Amino acid sequence: PIENSTEGAVNRSLDLLVESELSIIAQVYLQVEHCLFSYSAMDEVGEIQSKDQALAQCGEWLRKNFSDVKLSPVTSTAEAVKNCSEKNGIAAIAGELAGQIHQVPMLKQGIQDKRNNVTRFLVVARNALPKSNEVSYRTSLVVSLSDEVGALQSALTPFSSRGINLCKIESRPSRKKSWDYFFFIDFIGHNGDPEANEALQELKQNCSFLKILGSYPENFPD
Repeated sequence: PIENSTEGAVNRSLDLLVESELSIIAQVYLQVEHCLFSYSAMDEVGEIQSKDQALAQCGEWLRKNFSDVKLSPVTSTAEAVKNCSEKNGIAAIAGELAGQIHQVPMLKQGIQDKRNNVTRFLVVARNALPKSNEVSYRTSLVVSLSDEVGALQSALTPFSSRGINLCKIESRPSRKKSWDYFFFIDFIGHNGDPEANEALQELKQNCSFLKILGSYPENFPD
């Protein structure tokens, strides 16, 4: 998962993209419905576990129904369901399939705060796929800029001057030193397109680090 329609970017995924040698080759949008699972009854639940994003996406419902219950983030919704041993007072927030796989009873279905709760997933691979002329593309990259006035504007000008549409800009601490940031940029087009390639070459002159994360088909959610 890279971002959610209500909670925004998945920060750990952004960090992994910087560190990884894999390329993004596709994106998938999935409608997410969260459910509450436990062997314990609703009034016996003393702790609710899930991924931090899932807990946030159900925040209003949890405050209304479990205001005094401990909320514990874990590495995945699947791990949360696994931790629900019989009658231990632990409940998990996860998708319906996770509950079915681990055979944990469902207490409540559809507990996410927003009905239109969509998560965007990225598909990564060792090698990029050949470009097709039959589809439109989206390209993701990450840059690090010098700490000076107008640095971000200078980084974006190569795209605007060529009419290239930027569809996302996200900042994230680089963790190399305090107050140093990576900027994640998505634009419409393939990095092999002549104008995009020119923009990227110009961008390199205005940043200390640039990594192309991948060009992939720009499909939209239904």
